[in-house]
Amino acid sequence: MISRSWRPNGQPRPIKVPSEIVTKWQEIVNLLAEIMHVPAALVMQVEPPNIKVFVSSDSARNPYEHGELASLNSGLYCETVMKTRQPLLVTDALVDEEWKSNPDIKLGMISYLDFQYHGQWRGLRDDLCSR
Repeated sequence: MISRSWRPNGQPRPIKVPSEIVTKWQEIVNLLAEIMHVPAALVMQVEPPNIKVFVSSDSARNPYEHGELASLNSGLYCETVMKTRQPLLVTDALVDEEWKSNPDIKLGMISYLDFQYHGQWRGLRDDLCSR
């Protein structure tokens, strides 16, 4: 498990991920988006009270930008995966009662696949998702 340092306000300090790991994750999300024919593949990072797009595929139709922030507890798909630790497949959020109000719909993301990848880098839990 990663030992974290804490800020005086009680919030955890962001984990510093080495650049060679970020480069590998970039290659993975680019390949994932290409193989799956989806507009976006992402690695997300939680920085309470927000969640951040940490790595974003270089896909032409990707509406997500590196560093983009969203508030936690806003109903994002990936929050469910983090809470349940189970894969999530949403085939059409527009007709799914549970997901029809998802904030990502406004970006055109009505289909979603997410799973947690338990990587080997110092025990860090990675979250890969494609939209």
